Amino acid sequence: MKTLLLPTQPFYRIGEAEGVYAARAAKGWILKKSGRYFDRYEKAEPQTLQYRLEFFKSAGPDAEQLELYEGAGWKLVSYCAYNGRTVFVSASPLAEELYSDPDASLNMLRRLRWARLTDGIMVALFAALEACQLSGFGRRGLWQMLAVSDSLLVIGALIAALLVFKGCYGIVRLSMLVRRIKRGKKIDHNARISGIER
Repeated sequence: MKTLLLPTQPFYRIGEAEGVYAARAAKGWILKKSGRYFDRYEKAEPQTLQYRLEFFKSAGPDAEQLELYEGAGWKLVSYCAYNGRTVFVSASPLAEELYSDPDASLNMLRRLRWARLTDGIMVALFAALEACQLSGFGRRGLWQMLAVSDSLLVIGALIAALLVFKGCYGIVRLSMLVRRIKRGKKIDHNARISGIER
């Protein structure tokens, strides 16, 4: 069976990711696993499917929650223990929405935002400590010990800066989504990501 690995959709693009998964299913690529870095698809007949993303705490959905979701027409596709990202699928266009209550959506997004914020603080703290060591405030920094040359040191610093920026960007996007829901708007489950072919 043909499989395809593609980068995981960003955590802060909930509706867009759901739309991408549905569009790929319509082209015959069915999501089988959503991991920390990659999504795995298997080739099948094109199908009309709906996907929903949910974020659980470290233990994931329990049996009672899964039974509730299955009763509403949703089946578990994948759970990633690293970030709690859980993907559900339904072949029925009449499947009940997982969150009809805006407060439940807000609670899920706040949990996700808090988890990303703590991750971002850890990365920023590590980058700041390394910057202090690199600038001569300490002995040799971790990157200096690992780096064979100054160019590798610069590349490592740029990657750390990119991770900090990406985390901050995600938190801002989640905050914007929380504000939209507070104003009475719902998550657009078929939003388009500009520049990505569906």
